[in-house]
Amino acid sequence: MLTETGSSRRFTPHWGEAAPWARCGPSREEGTQPSLPVALRLAAWLCFYGKAAMAVPGSDPQLSPGPRPRRRTAVRWPVFVALAALTAVILAGVVIDLSSHDNTAVIDPLVDRTDKPAPAFSLPELVNPRRSMTLTEFGGKPLVINFWASWCFPCQTEMPLLESAYRSEHGAVQFLGIDTDDKRGAAIRFLGHVHVTYPSLFMPQRGPVAVSYDLVGLPITIFISSNGTIVGRHIGQLNGPTLRAALKLAFGPEAGA
Repeated sequence: MLTETGSSRRFTPHWGEAAPWARCGPSREEGTQPSLPVALRLAAWLCFYGKAAMAVPGSDPQLSPGPRPRRRTAVRWPVFVALAALTAVILAGVVIDLSSHDNTAVIDPLVDRTDKPAPAFSLPELVNPRRSMTLTEFGGKPLVINFWASWCFPCQTEMPLLESAYRSEHGAVQFLGIDTDDKRGAAIRFLGHVHVTYPSLFMPQRGPVAVSYDLVGLPITIFISSNGTIVGRHIGQLNGPTLRAALKLAFGPEAGA
């Protein structure tokens, strides 16, 4: 209720001495407005009403100061029903969104189809660091470069698919892995776990090569034509159908069979 003292107006909750924020948030002095942000103030009111709605009558003297008009209960319950319905709709949307991302859908096979020359690089081999390899060593045939790391869970999932495609192409399409921002020992153990046999190079830090290939994250797979131009790339984890579709788009219908 509102009470007046001189020219001042003060709000006193009708249910007792403690306002909602006195039970669900910081305390305040009587007769002063709470210094809480609006969002916290709203959360405090929801907290109080939630407790009041679920409390057993008479179990809490501060929440049950006495009999109340039935119309207040009738007004309060539709609010909670509406909140419950909204929560159910949000959860249903999350479930539908997650279920739509399965391992059989073709998801953006190739982006950034620029046909620009692939940036040159020279990097040491992962297993034999005394030997380096350059981009020119892969000239004359289509090339798939996969940037990965042993700590990257999507990389662990897609690399067996890349190995399977590498074997299926029988040398018509070359495959190369570049271990990025990783530890050499962990990367070598990981290759043995996923049974990858195509060459892998080592880039312990994201340096000029990462910048030139615009690595925004891992994994990223680059598709380079036989004449050395970038025909596209795939950002994120590949599944089987997406990898086959990307190979066909990049190198023709014979690839990815």
